[in-house]
Amino acid sequence: MYFFIMLLLISYSAQERCPMLEEGQPLQLTYDDRFPQKSLAWQKDDNVISHCENSTCHTTMPGVEVTRASGKITLTVLKIKRNNPTDEAEWRCGYDDENLTIIVGSCILHIYVKPDTPTCIDTVDMDYLGAGTVKLVCFAKTVYPMGSCNLFLKRPDESTFTYIEYAIMSNRIASQNPLLYTFNCSLTLNITAFGDYSVYAEMFAGLLSGEPSNPTKQTTPIKEFKIEKPPTAYLADVPEEFRWWIIYVVVSVLVSLLATVLTWLKCVGII
Repeated sequence: MYFFIMLLLISYSAQERCPMLEEGQPLQLTYDDRFPQKSLAWQKDDNVISHCENSTCHTTMPGVEVTRASGKITLTVLKIKRNNPTDEAEWRCGYDDENLTIIVGSCILHIYVKPDTPTCIDTVDMDYLGAGTVKLVCFAKTVYPMGSCNLFLKRPDESTFTYIEYAIMSNRIASQNPLLYTFNCSLTLNITAFGDYSVYAEMFAGLLSGEPSNPTKQTTPIKEFKIEKPPTAYLADVPEEFRWWIIYVVVSVLVSLLATVLTWLKCVGII
């Protein structure tokens, strides 16, 4: 019973160490071979894919290699995939028979696809008085699982980027087999200052954006853009040949307006 409990503890710790792998990369799982005289089997979910007697191992799954030597049991999947069928499964190794009476180790594999070609764009919507908004959108063509992001902005007269907490994230299905998403995160800001802005995003596969060592992280190029104050027109800026004409028109309009007001005042008996 003591040895059985120890083996279950070994199995649990092995599952905790299961790697998160990028699609197309190899998978390798290695466990200690504590009973090399016993027969051994590997399962993917509940399907037996390999059987070993002593140091001789046979596999029934293409692209899978199993070795048993020097006190170690190693399974290698040459190229993991998510379709036909998926490799996102529980990989389990055990002794005695195909029912795996004594579990050596088990590992639930998670596969990711990094955000592809991440980039940012800006759209400025501003009136002639300088009021308006700027919409920032950072997106990736494909990602798996659903994406998440951290958005960073540098405003005019700022020397460092600031993390923006209230970016809106959106995922849409890009393809079904295998499943891929297209992903974007966006932010709309009121224009409060004119000058040079910069924005970039850290984009992730899954909801692990808080981990600095996240292997799925892709960083967009820094997008720089400028919001300029609308020009103010002054009479002195008008060419001289048009200046007197403008003055004449303005004065004529004012005189006409004044005459209209005086006529109305006479009509109502005020003057």
